[in-house]
Amino acid sequence: MVKKRHRAPIPFIRFEQGNGLGLEVVGLQQLIAREVLHDLTQPQRPMFHHLLWVTAGPGVHTVDFRRLRLKPGCVLYVGPGQVQQF
Repeated sequence: MVKKRHRAPIPFIRFEQGNGLGLEVVGLQQLIAREVLHDLTQPQRPMFHHLLWVTAGPGVHTVDFRRLRLKPGCVLYVGPGQVQQF
């Protein structure tokens, strides 16, 4: 008999910016500072658009469980409801 591993559901993340514009520009360091609200190292399902622009250093971002290698100059779009992980 194979024992199933219990996994927590992937949390939905709502847009919580309050300037009334419906748009927010945030640097990675600011986003990391907000990690108290959402653990960026775990999968999450934001319910808003992300446009990620890499300006320095290489990195990896996961979208819908597919690892994407990023480097300076890359622009990545993540749509509402897609699963992402920093």
